[in-house]
Amino acid sequence: MQKNSYIAMLVGLRGGQNKFRLLGLSILIESSFQQNKYKEIIDNSELIQNFNLRKKYKNDLVQVNMFLGLSYLFEGDLIKGIEHLLIAKRSTENLKVIEIIDLYLNEADKAI
Repeated sequence: MQKNSYIAMLVGLRGGQNKFRLLGLSILIESSFQQNKYKEIIDNSELIQNFNLRKKYKNDLVQVNMFLGLSYLFEGDLIKGIEHLLIAKRSTENLKVIEIIDLYLNEADKAI
């Protein structure tokens, strides 16, 4: 795990309001994804998973899980990619997001 990454630093912060940490996490994950830093996202998946385990944040983590799932897919780990895409899909009511996730799930299904 990259202890010096911005993602790790943000998730590891103590105190403060978690909703702002989640917003920052979402922005950092999206930024890393757009820069094709899939490995950095994956390296911090354990930290991200800590938020996933808290049910009250489930809906706030849709984008984070979507980008984490896509990062796994792009790095060749189909099972973990599909797992996080399904978490994102179950956590949202946004039809456009569901449509995007379904496209990637269909492609992953073809690759299996």
